[in-house]
Parts: sequence; structure tokens; C-alpha cells
Amino acid sequence: MRISSALIIVNHILVPHLSSRVGAHPGLTVEIVPTPGILDLSKREADLAVRFRRPADGGLRVKAQKLGALPFAAYRPACSRSQTLGWVTYDDASAGLPHSKWLERRVGGKAGSRCSVRVMDADTAFEALANGSRRMAPV
Repeated sequence: MRISSALIIVNHILVPHLSSRVGAHPGLTVEIVPTPGILDLSKREADLAVRFRRPADGGLRVKAQKLGALPFAAYRPACSRSQTLGWVTYDDASAGLPHSKWLERRVGGKAGSRCSVRVMDADTAFEALANGSRRMAPV
């Protein structure tokens, strides 16, 4: 089974639960494809896709079902040594994603909302912020 998903979903949701699922089905081989792009299920590029948004195409060949909701929040570095990092936002390739739009609405037009780092995915944003500061404070 080939599963496509965003990196943050792969690392924090799928992988932690993988051993119990594979253990329950000894003949199952799982291939995980972490990608921000949408693979075409109708062309068998993946058997299952876990995404932040509903697929835009695929017609009757693709069944979409909402699995849940993930809350988002904007954070900033809590210690002064990281103040130069500014906001970590998403690049143009990820600009259409719901959480990217949400973040842009929250910090895009605020005074002093300098963005010095743009990333493709939330996991990379977490790493950028974590390596710039030991503690994060909610905005």
C-alpha cells in the first residue's frame, strides 16, 4: 500500500501508529511518500492520500472523507536571541494550503511582521523555530 501525505502528518501521525498497523497485517508492505504535492489516486500514484484539503479533481474514481481537524496557532520565539528570525511562513508552492492561508491572514499585514524564513511544510517550520529558540510563546 502506497500512502501519500504531508511531511508533518507522516512524522507525527502516520509513523507513530505504523508498527501497530503493520503488525496486525503481517503480509502488508507500506510505502510512505511524504510530499506536499497531490499525487493522482486515479492514476495509482498512491493508494491512499491523507491531506489538509479535499481533492479538487478525481471524480467518481476518488472517494474523499474528512478524518478530523488539526488546530493551528501562530508562535514566535520566546527568547531574545531568536528575535532576528522573524516569522516563519510558507513558500509560494504551499500558499494555497488552508494552514498557509490562515497564517498569512494572521501575520501577513501586521506591523513589524518581518518574514525571513519561508518553508514548504509545517515540520520544517517547527524545526526552524525550535533551532532558533528553546521555548516558543503563543502570539
